[in-house]
Order: sequence, then structure tokens, then C-alpha cells
Amino acid sequence: MKLIVGLCNPGKEYEHTRHNVGKLALDKLAKKISATQKHEVVLAIPGTFMNLSGPAVLNLIRKHKVASPRDVLILVDDLHLPVGKIRFRPEGSSGGHNGLASVIDAFNGDQSFPRLRIGIGKPEEEVKPWKEHVLEKFTKEERTVLNQALEKAADCALSWLTEPAEALMQKFN
Repeated sequence: MKLIVGLCNPGKEYEHTRHNVGKLALDKLAKKISATQKHEVVLAIPGTFMNLSGPAVLNLIRKHKVASPRDVLILVDDLHLPVGKIRFRPEGSSGGHNGLASVIDAFNGDQSFPRLRIGIGKPEEEVKPWKEHVLEKFTKEERTVLNQALEKAADCALSWLTEPAEALMQKFN
């Protein structure tokens, strides 16, 4: 069994914000999976705030009897990537992302789970703090680029079910 989790914040006020691209990518993936063959995979949204995602992800792993953190793909926003870019990694640190840090903490420091980062762009510090930026909606111009990135992210997540990590990094990064 594999698990794909889209990290996000719950509630209407956070829909379509930069911090919720993990959920947006998961929504695209759900349509692609239902339109193709069946896979032994669970798609999930933790239902908790981003910074508290770890315990919810751990509960999902237990509930669905996922064998290893390597069988869990986390979809998450990335402030350090421009809007429209995605980056797959088979493991690694949180990179300063509090949602990933929460997952790593819940896994007792284990960083061996794959993650797919989706770029949301970084504001210039003098314009606005990043904490405000991640909770904003995308501009009209950004939405066009974002939709292409979400399609690519969904394709990458679907490929993750059957392809090795090295192939995904070459194909999608």
C-alpha cells in the first residue's frame, strides 16, 4: 500500500492559497487516477493545519498499514521555488518547511520519505513577510503557470507509484 498526502490548511479561508498547493495537486492526481488504472494507493489530506501535519500523517500510515515512510509521498508548497517549478526528492530535510518538519518529527527524525515540492514563489522581504505570502491567493497570471505545474505534479505523483526515484528526478525536476 502507498500513501500520497497533500499538506494544506483546513477551512474555506485557505482554499486556493499558496500554502494549499499540496491539496490542489492531490485533487488533480485524484482525477488522473480515477481516469486510469487502479493502484493500491490512498490519497489523503490530513485535515490539520500545515504545521501540525505529522501526527495526522502518522495516523494515516497506521490506519492504512503502509509498510514504510518510503511508501509515503508528501505533496507540499515550496517558497524557494518559483511558481510553476516542481522538485521531486526521494528523501531529505524539511528545508525550513514547518509541515515537513512536523512529519519528520512524527517519524522520529526519519527523513527517508519522498516529497514533491511545488513552487509558490518567494516575495522580496521588503515587500511583505513570507508568512503573509504563503497565505495569499495566486495572481491571475500565476494561476496559468500554476495549473501547468499542478498537472506536472500530478503526473509525477502518478509515476511515483511505478517508477524509481532517479527516473522521476530526471523526468520532472
